Amino acid sequence: LAADCLWLVCLCQVFLRETKRMWRNVRTHGPWKFLAGTTVWHLLDWISFSVGLSLALMFAYGLSRTSVLNVEFGKLASINEVFEHDEYRAQARSFVEDCEQEVASFFFFR
Repeated sequence: LAADCLWLVCLCQVFLRETKRMWRNVRTHGPWKFLAGTTVWHLLDWISFSVGLSLALMFAYGLSRTSVLNVEFGKLASINEVFEHDEYRAQARSFVEDCEQEVASFFFFR
């Protein structure tokens, strides 16, 4: 958790530093020259920020989907299969569909 937080802080630091540099260019050279003085390294910073933000959002999405699966599995476990056979099968079908969506999203993430 500490490493993740440190990574997010560094990602925010890159974003703030590059935004501040661009804002300074806008004030100095005008709004149409906000990229004045941009080098390959500045572009690399923006690319790394974009990729990092995408990774963070995909991670958050994965955590939310895992929480949904945990809730669905809890519902399935609370149903007595012997006495509530139809309800159990419907919940099991719903759970399997959610699992398939989760697997598909992880394949997309790879």
